Amino acid sequence: MAKVVIGAIGTGNYTRTVYEVAPDYTTFYCIVSLTKAIRPDKVVILLTEEAKQKHWETVAAELREIPGVELIVQPIQVGANADQLWKNFDAMAGCIQKGDIVSFDVTNAFRSLSVVFASAITYVCEAKDVTLEGIYYGALEASSGGITPVFRLDAFSSLMALADAVAAFRRSGDIALLAAHLADIPSLGKDAEELAALFGQLALALDIGRPLEFMACVARLTQHLESLDAQTDVPAPFRDLFAGIAAEFAPFAFSEEQVKCDIAGSLQRMLRLIEWCFAKRRIALTALLAAEYIISLTLWQQSKEQEIYEYKARDQCRKALNKKNDSVRISREVCALWKKTSDLRNDLAHVGMHADQRRATAAIITQLKEIVDDIKQLRITL
Repeated sequence: MAKVVIGAIGTGNYTRTVYEVAPDYTTFYCIVSLTKAIRPDKVVILLTEEAKQKHWETVAAELREIPGVELIVQPIQVGANADQLWKNFDAMAGCIQKGDIVSFDVTNAFRSLSVVFASAITYVCEAKDVTLEGIYYGALEASSGGITPVFRLDAFSSLMALADAVAAFRRSGDIALLAAHLADIPSLGKDAEELAALFGQLALALDIGRPLEFMACVARLTQHLESLDAQTDVPAPFRDLFAGIAAEFAPFAFSEEQVKCDIAGSLQRMLRLIEWCFAKRRIALTALLAAEYIISLTLWQQSKEQEIYEYKARDQCRKALNKKNDSVRISREVCALWKKTSDLRNDLAHVGMHADQRRATAAIITQLKEIVDDIKQLRITL
């Protein structure tokens, strides 16, 4: 593990200035001032052949004056096509080792290389367990009184990780990754902590198959997100994100009191959840919910809604569905659907270890879709 400063130098004619991070030093290159300020174990300079001929001797001489710093020059290409850009990506990522603490200087690089930097930063931080110390830009155009400010750009690097979390949410409904990145959203303050807790509770309730807890958690979350929407200091793109999350989960919102008092409302939301889980390819959860939904709906149709959350009543209903309890009359169609659903659920629960029940993966998806479609038809009797 090492502390590393990485930067590229292009072929421009740079201006000597004093960068604010090293106020007692004048240089053409921001990376020299950063190296003086950060005191890394090594500094990596990315250079094309033309840039090396023009700037290497000067920048190397200045960097060698800083004690205890290993100096590395890494050849790169201009980036004129996709192949060269990928090679530049590989060159930069190859300079970083697992566990390194890295600072990037993007001041004097080719503009296209800044895009490569952004991609590489995201990759190496995840793939190599790298800590991003900072992304710096020496803004010569903003100089005042002979001092050039150095802007920190790393706040926006977290947007890429946040974008990945949003993509995961859109794809699978997984909100756990978003919870981990809420602190990166500006102006949330204390709300970030409260939202992260709610996101985490919601994700866990869904992952372990607790639909009633999930509904109640969604009710609390949507209320919280509605209050956030009124905060104009949260940047608009994030307000849009929160509005999207609220809209995604709103159909499932049901408070703890409503869950107890309105069984029909709970069943309606559970049916929506079954459809949603299948659409998000949460296959095992869809099968679990479908089986329990059939039992709940059967009890409700028999006017046993007061017993719907009691083990004894559910066990008797299960036996009736399995045709092991003749005292309870259930239609042949519902019993057939139950058998199809419970057999599939058992196959998934036993992770395919029972050879006589094991289904091919494609067959599981096909059969589960049939089950979901059949369960939707049961709604007619609600």
